[in-house]
Amino acid sequence: MATLFAAIKQIPALTGKLKQGLQALRRKYRNAISIGHSGKLSGSIDIDTALKSKYPNDHRWDYCIGVRKSQNLDWLVWVEFHPANSNSVSDVVAKAKWLKQWLKTHGMPLQKLMQAKTDLRWAPTGPVAIRQASKQGKILAQAGIKFPRRHIKL
Repeated sequence: MATLFAAIKQIPALTGKLKQGLQALRRKYRNAISIGHSGKLSGSIDIDTALKSKYPNDHRWDYCIGVRKSQNLDWLVWVEFHPANSNSVSDVVAKAKWLKQWLKTHGMPLQKLMQAKTDLRWAPTGPVAIRQASKQGKILAQAGIKFPRRHIKL
């Protein structure tokens, strides 16, 4: 079974951290995410809080959101809420590198669920002050991070 629930049961640091819908997200961030009519949320995890005590000085990613594609298959979306200016690009890229490394070393059940595709989304916490065609936009693309969007539709 390839579901978010089944995967996190195999990761001790995340056991019991799955919340219904978008409940793991801070209330002020929930309106930045919506789901299309053909999908259903399978839950969310506050990765940053769950792993803070274990990795207190690391650049941790914020959230994982599961979207139910079929009865036994979830699609994972990783969302980072962060200011979106040219100075923040290196921070978000560092968080993405941390996440990818953590998935390989400690989050293998989630890695397997993603089928080699990590869907990284950046939700800006203020205005977007980066141009997509800029050097920073290219750095984001190379890191596999989608350009910041005020609203993310899953």
